Amino acid sequence: KLIVATLGLLLLASAAPQAQSVDPRGIPQPRKLPNRDFDKSRDSRAARDNVAAYRRLIAEQIRNDFHKLQILNNEIAQDLSANQPLDYKHIAERASKIRTLAKRLDSNLVLGKVENQIAGHAEPEISDPSLKFLLLNLHGLVVSFVENPIFRGVLDLEETKKAKANVIEIGLVANKIKIVAKQLRNNASR
Repeated sequence: KLIVATLGLLLLASAAPQAQSVDPRGIPQPRKLPNRDFDKSRDSRAARDNVAAYRRLIAEQIRNDFHKLQILNNEIAQDLSANQPLDYKHIAERASKIRTLAKRLDSNLVLGKVENQIAGHAEPEISDPSLKFLLLNLHGLVVSFVENPIFRGVLDLEETKKAKANVIEIGLVANKIKIVAKQLRNNASR
């Protein structure tokens, strides 16, 4: 019985509210609450730091994608200028990478929206001359995109729209190239 009574008193004591402190005059002092302004300040500072870090990562991703796009474009241009048959496998791989880069650049760059839908959803012709035409078209689009004045700090709404249209078109043409190159590769292996 003594153990039960002791346990009961311990439970009551632990459930009782914490006593407030009393100042020298005997007036109870309110409990100190955490400094919420400090917490908000700390949280907002952390959020700002996170946003800044995210923006730095996106900026680095854009620079890398921009650079890779140019490298792949130059490799395709070298393939076109060589007096050798086209390597359909490598062209399809490069086109796939270019398409991925274009999509990511489109989503990471704040270029607005294109008013008119870009045409070019027709099925491409499966032939070597058609592939070469698409490769030349892609090369021109990439050059136009990377040489756009907005990437040198010029703020121009029309140039921004042109860059947006170019990056979308790069993705579409690269996809067509991938389709044609794969089909030509399959046809050649038969």
